[in-house]
Amino acid sequence: MKELERSNRVAMIAHGVINACMLFISVIGFANHTVSAPILAVLMFLGIIPVLAELICWKRDHATKAIKHLSLIGFALFYTVLLFTAQCNMVYAFVIPMMFAVMPYHDVKAFVLINVGTVVENILVVLLGATQGGFGYLGQDAGFIQISVMILLCITSIYATISNQKNTDENIESITAAQDRTEATLREVMEMSSRMETSVADITAELNKLETAFDSTKIAMEEVSAGSGESAAAIQQQTAQTEAIQEKVNTVSEVAETIGNNMEHTIEILDAGKEEMTGLKEQAEDSARNSELAAQKLETLDHYMQEMHSIVEIISKIANQTSLLALNASIEAARAGEAGRGFSVVATEISGMATQTKDATGNIAELIQNVSGAIGEVVTVIRQMIDGIGSQREGTMRAADSFTAIEDSSYMIVDNLGELLQIVEALKTANQEIVDSIQTISATTEEVSAHASETLEAEERNREILQKITENMNSMVKK
Repeated sequence: MKELERSNRVAMIAHGVINACMLFISVIGFANHTVSAPILAVLMFLGIIPVLAELICWKRDHATKAIKHLSLIGFALFYTVLLFTAQCNMVYAFVIPMMFAVMPYHDVKAFVLINVGTVVENILVVLLGATQGGFGYLGQDAGFIQISVMILLCITSIYATISNQKNTDENIESITAAQDRTEATLREVMEMSSRMETSVADITAELNKLETAFDSTKIAMEEVSAGSGESAAAIQQQTAQTEAIQEKVNTVSEVAETIGNNMEHTIEILDAGKEEMTGLKEQAEDSARNSELAAQKLETLDHYMQEMHSIVEIISKIANQTSLLALNASIEAARAGEAGRGFSVVATEISGMATQTKDATGNIAELIQNVSGAIGEVVTVIRQMIDGIGSQREGTMRAADSFTAIEDSSYMIVDNLGELLQIVEALKTANQEIVDSIQTISATTEEVSAHASETLEAEERNREILQKITENMNSMVKK
């Protein structure tokens, strides 16, 4: 957007908003019966028609000067009518935002007329209010403030507009001076170009000679690069073969180390198994001894059970004899009659106790017989277990001997692997020395080839640069 177009848009928007606020106040005054209908109609006409005219002009041409005149004149008329008809003296403040809105036009003459006119109008309104009443007059203090504000606003806004105009003029002068300096610099450049034109021909001739020398250097470097490339290819092939041998040697070394580690682990396992077999052997011997002792204890217990059986038979015989004695005592008590009745009761009790003893002895004899049979079965099982433990002990001894043989063989394998690792390590060291030597030769050859390639590329770049310089100078000479 151009400057006038931006100024028109600001003035048009501000005019519309301010008029809308003043019309709102007028409508409120009409509702409060402080504004008559004819005055409201005039205010509506003056507030709406100029804004509509500005919109029509804006649609036709954004940069038209008609918008400036419509906004200035339209606002002045509307503001004057509202100022002399309103019952509130604060309506004078609506001119303040409008002054800032029209300030971008930089029209000092129109701006002075508007400010002077508004100051005169506000002075008249204050004087009329003070002498005749009305016009929203609120006293000397309010009137003095109203006139002072308008005068200060008039002076400061006019001074600011003039300052902006001067700043704009100074910027235009600076741009003009810069343009003059640019034209002078261009003239100096043209003179320098004319002086350089005489030297370009001599430089072009020397560049042609340098280009011929570059061609000779390029041919020589191409030959060096080709020879270095062939040597590097042969060395790379030999290096690849040597590296393949090195990889095989490394593989053999790794496999041998892995086997050695596995064999060491196997020996550790065999040692642990040998110790476990020794422990099992000792446990089997201890089990055999403990089983033998258990069998002996059970046989002793069986002997005691036999003795208990004899004791029970003796007790049974005593009970039988006690029963006979009790029977005889009962018979004698019966013969004695009334005098032997007490003795008869005792004999009866003794007979009952003998019967109970006999029954208990029978039960004890049966239990002893059962325990004796169970002990015999246990002794038989322990004997069988002793025979099984003996077989396990022999098997454990044979397994221990097998572990010893495996351990001896494993130690022999480890010793052979150690010798193999030494041989592989020696081969690996010799092959690595060969690889290092080949890599040194290859690096030297590649370095020579790289230098040759870099030199050749540099010569190509220099040749291209010389060609561009020659073309530029020829074009400068033609110009």
